[in-house]
Amino acid sequence: MTKQQQSGYDHKLEGLRGLCALVVAISHFLTFDFFHSFQIPHYDFFVHLEFAHEAVLIFFVLSGYVIGLNHIYTPFNKINVIAYLKKRAVRLYPIYILAIIISFLVYKGGAFSVRQLLGHLFFMQEFFVSTISSNSALWSLSYEVTFYILFLALWKAGRYNVHWCLAISVLSVAFVLSNRDATILKSLLVGAIFWMLGLYIAQTKTTVIVATKKRWHSLISYFALLLAIHSFDTRNLIPHFVHLKLDFAFKVSFGDLVYLPVCFIIIMELTNRSVKYMNCIKLLAYSIPVFHLLLLLYFKHPLFSQINWIYGIFYFALAIITLPINFKIDFLGRLSKLGRISYALYVFHFPVLYFLNSCLTKYLSGVTLLIVGLSASVLIAGALSTIAELVIQPRIKKQLIGKG
Repeated sequence: MTKQQQSGYDHKLEGLRGLCALVVAISHFLTFDFFHSFQIPHYDFFVHLEFAHEAVLIFFVLSGYVIGLNHIYTPFNKINVIAYLKKRAVRLYPIYILAIIISFLVYKGGAFSVRQLLGHLFFMQEFFVSTISSNSALWSLSYEVTFYILFLALWKAGRYNVHWCLAISVLSVAFVLSNRDATILKSLLVGAIFWMLGLYIAQTKTTVIVATKKRWHSLISYFALLLAIHSFDTRNLIPHFVHLKLDFAFKVSFGDLVYLPVCFIIIMELTNRSVKYMNCIKLLAYSIPVFHLLLLLYFKHPLFSQINWIYGIFYFALAIITLPINFKIDFLGRLSKLGRISYALYVFHFPVLYFLNSCLTKYLSGVTLLIVGLSASVLIAGALSTIAELVIQPRIKKQLIGKG
């Protein structure tokens, strides 16, 4: 294993992180009607290319993977735990605080309470206060911090942590199925399953590959599969089968588990890892849209009667067609520079869009509004993210942690 792999750094994974952050930003631009995006020609086509919700689930898996790779094999003791907590705080908090300040400064929803501000400062949004509307992307940070705390118990478990991950996952599913009501705890537990999946992947064996072969494997097929499941909206179909109450106030739900096999094979593929029953897991992943299609046929729904189903069929066909193709394009590796500023981009893009939209719509309209608004958003969000990640963050890290 190379030094970069040992540190959890991988150009392809960094590129994937950058791609996911970009997808989330584009999705928010489209779905919140910033700069009158609803009026864009062929809007339906563009909006069916986004997988923002699934991108956040991939973030969770990536987070568990990197944390596991960096810490799970180091001894669990007071010194290492303090170092771990300090690194997590330095990585998250400075940029997060800046995002909070910007979000509350541009907030147009009237007066905000001290409770709401304190809730955000201590990562309590979604738990005790609602996420501020000027930065809806911040909801996932409260989940992320909770997973970091959960890791301490899994780290303490040592070589038995895989068994604990499995036990927690099974108990979480049982708890979710125990009653119909949707709660924030259930949402958090489902998200934790994705995070623990990343931790599990970090402990699987890597496969031997020839260094000169830069293959992308079947990644296009996997992303097409992700889009197919998203378009069919299978995540909201599953709760109906198990008689669970759907509550869209909670960002992660039981139905999101349909994405678990796809997220698994994407990260396994990119990290050149494998498990004994990998082909069975792939078969399960591709069976999910098939299951949805068969249900539609069984209940005699016209498959082409809804635009979402049409896109679902198209993406699933694309997933099947591209499955046997091995691409030799290291596309994600080329996005690694974007990945380096992905965290800041994720927490800054929404308030930038929110503020510019509220200002520019007073003076501009039509194509002019779209071009000026998007251009300004890209420049400002890009500049903020670059300065925060590549200038401010390294200096804070050097002061508080040092070069090590």
